[in-house]
Amino acid sequence: MKNCFNGEEGIIKKIYFEKNTPVIFVQFDEGREIEFIGREEIIELELSYALTIHKSQGSEYEVVLLPVVMSHRRMLARNLFYTGVTRAKKKVEVFGTKEAIMTTINNASSSKRNSKLYYYLI
Repeated sequence: MKNCFNGEEGIIKKIYFEKNTPVIFVQFDEGREIEFIGREEIIELELSYALTIHKSQGSEYEVVLLPVVMSHRRMLARNLFYTGVTRAKKKVEVFGTKEAIMTTINNASSSKRNSKLYYYLI
């Protein structure tokens, strides 16, 4: 077992071949380092250039690029905007229309979750 789970983020630190077998060395949070050896393991990795605000919760990034567009109207909520902006350590860039940004700032309501978890727990 690799001790690596779906959705985790890591940085590829090294790629090399060992006896004609590809090896990718990935560093994860808290300094965990894992080698993925051979095609069967490497094919499970997915390259990522972006992630959702939900996934970013609890993390910080040097720069955050935050798109705010009307085509994603359901997601235009002040709490999500706040989470996105506060993930940036040094710089945040907000992209979108004035209408979308104003809609986001003025939308203080959170959508109700219908998970029914409460009923499964009692």
